[in-house]
Amino acid sequence: MSATRVAVADPEISTGRPPLDPLRRTLLVGAAWLLLYACGPGIASPGGSPWPVPVALALWAHGASRPGRLAFSVESVLACAAWCGVCSWAAKVHWTSLLFIGPGFGLYYASAGALLRRLGRCLPLALAAPAAWMAVEALRTLLEPPFGLSWMRLGIHVHEVPWLAGSARVWGVWGLSFALAALGGLLADLGGRWFSGRSTPRGGWKLALAAGLGPVAAAVVLSLATSAPATERGPRGMLVQPAIPQERKMRQQTASELFLSGFHLTRDGLAEAAQAGEAPVDFVAWGESMLPIPILDPGLPAAVAAGARSPDWSPEDWAPETLEAAKDAEHDYIQCGLVNADPKRPGLLPRGTAFLSGALVYLARDGAIRRQGGVAVWGADGTRAGTVGKLHLVPGAETMLGLERFGFVRSTIHQLAGYVPDLVAHEGSRRLAFTTRAGREVVFGASVCFDNSYDGTFVLPLAEGPVDFHLVSSNEAWFRGDQEQDQMMAFSHLAAIASGRAIVRATNSGITAVVGPDGRDVARLRVGGRDREVAGTLRADVPVPTATERSRTTFYARSWRFWPLALLLWPWVLLAVARTLGPRRSPAGTQARG
Repeated sequence: MSATRVAVADPEISTGRPPLDPLRRTLLVGAAWLLLYACGPGIASPGGSPWPVPVALALWAHGASRPGRLAFSVESVLACAAWCGVCSWAAKVHWTSLLFIGPGFGLYYASAGALLRRLGRCLPLALAAPAAWMAVEALRTLLEPPFGLSWMRLGIHVHEVPWLAGSARVWGVWGLSFALAALGGLLADLGGRWFSGRSTPRGGWKLALAAGLGPVAAAVVLSLATSAPATERGPRGMLVQPAIPQERKMRQQTASELFLSGFHLTRDGLAEAAQAGEAPVDFVAWGESMLPIPILDPGLPAAVAAGARSPDWSPEDWAPETLEAAKDAEHDYIQCGLVNADPKRPGLLPRGTAFLSGALVYLARDGAIRRQGGVAVWGADGTRAGTVGKLHLVPGAETMLGLERFGFVRSTIHQLAGYVPDLVAHEGSRRLAFTTRAGREVVFGASVCFDNSYDGTFVLPLAEGPVDFHLVSSNEAWFRGDQEQDQMMAFSHLAAIASGRAIVRATNSGITAVVGPDGRDVARLRVGGRDREVAGTLRADVPVPTATERSRTTFYARSWRFWPLALLLWPWVLLAVARTLGPRRSPAGTQARG
């Protein structure tokens, strides 16, 4: 018997999903971004709401998976507008920052839509949507600013849902983001018949249901099957928040004026504790840049003697007498003013209390004298025990990515900001330590402000050895009355869960708090019912892992580098498998007939 082939139109083969006109794409994808923005922390409520997130992803998946005119352009503009809203706090530093943030995210998520359209030709949206979304989320998190930004990843929305958030101990925020995107993709598959008349998703309902519900079920199981490390009462600390507005800090106050703001508040907090009959604190912590004196790296004097100098654009001259003056300032402010180490000149803090503070550190790097935002710790004997610098720098505020070498760039940024942002990132260990008044050594990981949004700053210290808690020294005085502070708090909740360690947040004007390793607040500074932009002190015991748990780490802390790389590769694996296992069809436009 012979076979004859005749032409038959098959729009599913040639075009994939039905096309979408620009107006309907704008309505669908725009509604998705508006909903996603509204349910974020600090928008409708301080903690945000996770429940609309899958619906938002369903709208995005249904709209972005369909081809049509101006698809990339429309989705780029919509994502740009949405992320300008999510990161609107950046305009309070300078409005020009949104000229990079908005278009950057616009291109990222328009690219996610383009990838989704390719994946959606052969896969259910329950599988295609999380693959496309997470590939872009991984890429923009891995790349340092201004090429990427680790901010408000999708899984951050569930930071207050313990039966989901607990799974971050295994797969971090990545797994939570994937689960929400997969559920959204399944909802898009379920709504396909209503929207476009498609009754069965590509690959069938079994595959769609497994791909959409499996990650959420895994998140619940992992949350219930794992738990935060067993803890015991650790060092008692006092966190000092002076709530100095950024405008005041930028008015070139003298060192003594800034120092006295924290000094007087510390004095009042200690007096209040003594009056209440509380035990003396083991440490006092100040926020980012609240110690207004230069802190010299131990190797700097030798580097200066060997010829190291400040860059041409720096007005600072580190002559030998200048170095001695900086050492004298540290002695006067710390050893004589704060730490109670000299019986002849008693300081403010109770004897046996360590001092932790954000500070500007000067060090030698590549033969030049550079600056670094960091955290320093002084033991109860007044000896500085070390410093750790900021790992991730903010473009335009802390770094010009080398452009400061050009005179016209320096002059322009100096006119805008009043200084040249030329800080350097930290290299080396990220752990510091102090000894409590009971004689116990406490080791903590240190990070600064923007570091709070990255996983590495919380898991890298664990790779070096035992860590009892993390300290985040932050400013946040720029962002009065907006959502940045709630977003930072959400990051801290999930970072505590993923790393299995408590997080101590000492801020100038943000949210000062202690978060337990289960992601729940142990204590939060509130004055007059407000938890931000208030002056006060917070005294709390920091939970630390027990002796048997101290050397153990979460699975995520051991595998954190794997997850974003796997998510970057996952869409291409899916495409390869789909091509290999997909049904063999006749060439487009033909059908066999016997």
